[in-house]
Amino acid sequence: MNREQLEHVVRAAATVAGVDDVVVLGSQAVLATIGDWHLPHEVTRSIEADIAIDHEIAPVSLGVDRADLALLIEGALGEGSQFHATHGYYAEGVELEVAVLADGWRERLVPLICETGAAPKVGWCLSVADVWVAKAAAARTKDYEFCQALAANGFVDRQVVDMLAASVRPPHRAAVDRVIARSFG
Repeated sequence: MNREQLEHVVRAAATVAGVDDVVVLGSQAVLATIGDWHLPHEVTRSIEADIAIDHEIAPVSLGVDRADLALLIEGALGEGSQFHATHGYYAEGVELEVAVLADGWRERLVPLICETGAAPKVGWCLSVADVWVAKAAAARTKDYEFCQALAANGFVDRQVVDMLAASVRPPHRAAVDRVIARSFG
């Protein structure tokens, strides 16, 4: 996925959910900070963007549940949808709780402003270091490769990662520590 595709997903997800702001949790959040032409394949190979609604960022109608909005996004824009078939990439509607997030993550969000014909939509993207920690906590092979590629190319700072990792609680902390050791030596 590239930045233009991420902007398209953000606009579409915000429109489907009836909000102006969404949160981008997954690996593609780094596209708000780093130009896709600079990033190695391991970082941009995903064709999905994990999109969540955060009631602290995007007020929605009373009684509307984040889980319902995640399902709405998933159904309209998810894998196998008409959107996916048409564009070759998609949104995965998720809840915030699916990600292991370091303390203070909201204060480090990076805005990806997506112009539309009407009011702009904003994808509030995790910082590169926050994505790195979340991916390290997931501890899948593709997540390790993602973290390794960011570290090897100097896109994430070890001291920042160590600071954020300190707030990750067990059992995820052990996975983060392993990825730190493997990525930074």
